Amino acid sequence: MDSYWNAPLYKDLGLDKDTYELAEPQDPEHVSGVTVVEVRSEGACYRGSYVHGLYAVADPDLTELPKDGEAGVPVYCRWFGGREDEGPAVFQIDPAKARLIRNYTGYVVTNLAEFRMKPSARRRID
Repeated sequence: MDSYWNAPLYKDLGLDKDTYELAEPQDPEHVSGVTVVEVRSEGACYRGSYVHGLYAVADPDLTELPKDGEAGVPVYCRWFGGREDEGPAVFQIDPAKARLIRNYTGYVVTNLAEFRMKPSARRRID
């Protein structure tokens, strides 16, 4: 999770994106032997964005997801390239659309940000 620990603090980036409903999962990173939360169908909310994907859980003692979705799940995920200054991001998760996976090896989402289309993919349709 080097991309998380080496990231600047979000507050130091000078961005005006404290909430943003269109942020999307980005920057996959390979992990081994970690607990992740797999979220389906926009079953997690963070700063106004509903997202899906696999996220590394920041609490090693978490054994089950909160039943009511009120309590958050801490994950190692950046917001527009920056990490929170008060600890990991806390996602509100719908337990009906998520599950914990222990000892996971594979790719996880490490950043939520605005979708950017590659310039070569932009073309005008007349």
